[in-house]
Amino acid sequence: MRVVYMVSGSRLTGFTLSDGTLIENDGLDGGGVFCSNSEAVVSNCIISGCAVSGSAEGGGVYKATIYNAIVTGCFNAVYGGGAAYSPMYNSLIVDCIANAGGGVSIVTAYNCTISGCSASFEGGGLRDSTIYNTISWGNTPADHNVSAFFSCGAGFTNNGSFTNDPLFVSAGDLHLQPGSPCINTGTNGIWTVGDARDLAGNPRVWTNNGTVDMGAYEYGSYLVTLVLYGNSVTAIRGSNAAIIRGYVQ
Repeated sequence: MRVVYMVSGSRLTGFTLSDGTLIENDGLDGGGVFCSNSEAVVSNCIISGCAVSGSAEGGGVYKATIYNAIVTGCFNAVYGGGAAYSPMYNSLIVDCIANAGGGVSIVTAYNCTISGCSASFEGGGLRDSTIYNTISWGNTPADHNVSAFFSCGAGFTNNGSFTNDPLFVSAGDLHLQPGSPCINTGTNGIWTVGDARDLAGNPRVWTNNGTVDMGAYEYGSYLVTLVLYGNSVTAIRGSNAAIIRGYVQ
């Protein structure tokens, strides 16, 4: 059974959708979410372990516009294990599987990270897609028919893109390490201005960087937590930041 069916103009925010399975004779695509067109919006959701069968597309999501979501472990699609026909922003597609386009197929992706995905035929991470400020890394086989702009991945060599290792914190943590070539090397667009946020909810372009990073997570953009101990204060900015200690005057 599919988890959610959405109509044009509808919105799904803040849900976790898991283990939806679409059997072929349902006649529709999208094991986790099916949308009649991309006017439907999925935001701040986690979609995991969803699947389709037969000739269906979009193991996780089909035809939604996706914002700040995690799509993980979705599978069995002919095209687009994670998502198909879905514009997406600030989202993470991991460990998804399809015949072609293991991560996504026929999407436009803005500041997304696609990793650990695979396909049996072509396009381990991406197939027939256009990407901006996006990282596609650790997918097999190579991405297929991708127009990449200011993005990082194997075979991305034009339009401000490069093939360098993005330097993730680890295979299970796709934040960027210090020194990552993806820091401050994206291109600012209409999706990065104003109150734009990364997947963790932190600001995209802020005073000390000026240029957006590649991928779903913005390096160094963390809310500051001040911890007071008597007359001392400890400021902590993110898990990768040094602890700064001082004294209250």
